[in-house]
Amino acid sequence: METSSHSNRRWRPASNVNTQRDLQRSVPSDEQQIPPHDDSDVQAEERRGGLRRLVTCCLMWDHCFILSSLIAVGIGFAAGFALYYSGAPSSALVWVGLPGELWMQMLKAVVLPLIISSIITGTAGLKPKDNGRVTGVALSYIIATNVMGAIFGTVLAVAIKPGVRDTGTVDTSTKVQTDHLETADLFADLIRNLVPDNVVTACFEKVQTRYRPKSIRPGSNITQYERYLGTSSGTNILGLVIVSTSLGMAAAQMEEVARPFLKFFQSTAEVLVRLIQWIVWMTPVGAASLIAKAVGGTQDVEATFRGLGFFVLAETSGILALTIVLSIIYVIFLRQNPLPFVASTSRAITAGFASASSIVAMPEIIRCVEDRHKIDPRISRFVVPLAVALNRDGSALFIAMTSLYIAQVNGVAHVGTAVMITILSAIGSLAIPGVPSASIVTILMICASLDIQPANVGIIIALEWYSDRLRAIPNMLSHCVCAVLTWQFCRSSLLPEVDQVRQSKAETSRNSNRESFSETNI
Repeated sequence: METSSHSNRRWRPASNVNTQRDLQRSVPSDEQQIPPHDDSDVQAEERRGGLRRLVTCCLMWDHCFILSSLIAVGIGFAAGFALYYSGAPSSALVWVGLPGELWMQMLKAVVLPLIISSIITGTAGLKPKDNGRVTGVALSYIIATNVMGAIFGTVLAVAIKPGVRDTGTVDTSTKVQTDHLETADLFADLIRNLVPDNVVTACFEKVQTRYRPKSIRPGSNITQYERYLGTSSGTNILGLVIVSTSLGMAAAQMEEVARPFLKFFQSTAEVLVRLIQWIVWMTPVGAASLIAKAVGGTQDVEATFRGLGFFVLAETSGILALTIVLSIIYVIFLRQNPLPFVASTSRAITAGFASASSIVAMPEIIRCVEDRHKIDPRISRFVVPLAVALNRDGSALFIAMTSLYIAQVNGVAHVGTAVMITILSAIGSLAIPGVPSASIVTILMICASLDIQPANVGIIIALEWYSDRLRAIPNMLSHCVCAVLTWQFCRSSLLPEVDQVRQSKAETSRNSNRESFSETNI
């Protein structure tokens, strides 16, 4: 009994020891222990998966929009040529272009308040020193690229010689109403419009020098004109940019007092951006409508392209070269592949090509630089409107090339003439008047200042539907490059928005502490 009981007592501890060893083997140590299942990790992974699906969906929608817009452009050209060859009456063209006109009117109605609210909120978030630096960088780029566009137009016109090679009858009968404007009037009007006398009227008209017949002695056959200040229809974008910038800088100095003022414009900008996102989906319909109307209403397309074949070649080559150079500028300063950047601007280029207007495409430009390139809205919402108002690379190229083409037709294209045309085109692109066929008016004024007889103006105007849309491509790309380069040069000196708000609050609290301390001492 004792033996058996002893054996039992010895066996049980052994069994316990073995069981404990098995448990120790089965249970890993602290270093090897598997972390417990955490619901927060699962939720975070689900959120990341949802974000990936959202980004993929947005990219698919973006690609669908671009593809549908390109298809609409092709449909617009096909429908336009069909209307042209079928001899469609003007009443049919009115209904064809009606959807496009409605699309442009909706965008124009929303863009102007968006410009004002965006600039006010953007400049209010910057210090005065930062505002000066951003403005300096943006203006330097704008002036440099305008000069570059004028040089490209002059060089290609000298190399291809469209005025010499394009044979045909020289047309000097077509006249364009210039209201007797002179080159000096352009720059005087540009300076006058910097400071509008009425912010409300600046939304729909601008100051412009005009001429009227002057009373002279009875019986005299000499007609004299006197200069006076009038107005012309059109938005004074540059004046509104300066007024909005001043309001934003003043609000930045007011801090607490200006907080409701800034909150109103911030809310306005966000609401308008959402509204524009709805309107933009009408771009394919609007693009097809406007292009079909423009092509269908052209007079004698074959004669136009036959008489200006080398001119069209020179202009198209210049636009392509200017686009490549803008991409090279992007590579030099940002050290990145330009192809994804150019692809990211496709929606803005499509909107500009369809409407032949930088103002209409401005919301897409802002969306591109903010969403795709992560530019601070304080930069993008000031630089983009400024670039839309002044940056006209394609227009400078067109003005220089067309002026030299007219000089070649007249046989007066010398080296001095080419240099003067380049200078006047670069400066004149900043001060294009607010009149119909504004670029043509600028060209005629340059020719008049150089004593060049206008020639073939009629077929140049007939080709304007093509030239307007063609030069919109480098203009849209240049606006985007301007915003990206300004951000690249100024981002190091800008405080992040959150840090700036904290610093503003800290300064306010310190000022209040000083005031309370001084009152206590008193």
